[in-house]
Amino acid sequence: MKTIFFFFVCFYFCFFLILVKTSHLLSLLVSLEMAVLFLLMLMINSENLSDLMLLPIFFVSFSICESIVGLVLFIFMIRFYSKDYLSSLSLMKF
Repeated sequence: MKTIFFFFVCFYFCFFLILVKTSHLLSLLVSLEMAVLFLLMLMINSENLSDLMLLPIFFVSFSICESIVGLVLFIFMIRFYSKDYLSSLSLMKF
C-alpha cells in the first residue's frame, strides 16, 4: 500500500512540475514523460491488473508514440522559431 501511495505522490508531483515549469517545451516534455512512467509503475504494482499482461505493453507503446510526437514538435519548434520558449509560440500564426 505504501508503494501505491508513493507512486501517486510522484505522479501528482509530475503534474505539479507541468503546471509550474511551463516556460520551456523540453522541461514540459520531460515532466510529462515522468508522469507516464510513474503511471506505468502504478499499473504494474496494482493487484487488480495482474491478469491483464498485455495492458502495460500497449501502454508503453502508446507512451513511446507520444514521446516521439513530442520530440518531433520540439524539433519543429526549434527549427522554425529558434527557441523553445512556450511563450513565443503563437497558434495564430498558422
